[in-house]
Amino acid sequence: MIVGTHRLDEEVLRLHEYSPVFDAERFAAHEKFFVEYVRQWARSRFGVALPAERTAVSGVSASGELALAIGLGHPGIYGAVFCASPGGGYRPPAVMPGPLPRAYLVAGTLERSSSRTRPAAGELDWAVKAIHASSGTAH
Repeated sequence: MIVGTHRLDEEVLRLHEYSPVFDAERFAAHEKFFVEYVRQWARSRFGVALPAERTAVSGVSASGELALAIGLGHPGIYGAVFCASPGGGYRPPAVMPGPLPRAYLVAGTLERSSSRTRPAAGELDWAVKAIHASSGTAH
């Protein structure tokens, strides 16, 4: 089952909800909405269990960044993160909770970040290194 949510049309406000870099308080409220309220609604509406091993969070672009932040921040809730072409500036904390969820990251080599001039695929390096470092795996 896939549960999707509506997003704001206004890009700046959306970025403030999707990344703690821009507005930590607004991000925390949005994170709570996803982690608590959307999950509670899905459980009660559809009568489904939501074990981490069967629950993922995903997104593309700014919502990919949101997926990373929420998935890596709540590994006991989300067993997988699917993230395509993240942007905006999210960086995981120096100390990550563990064990981390499986993470699937993708970006095109010719994509350009809206805030930088380097290719988007190169921007995933920090995520890959952080995930590998905290899980103790080689990359």
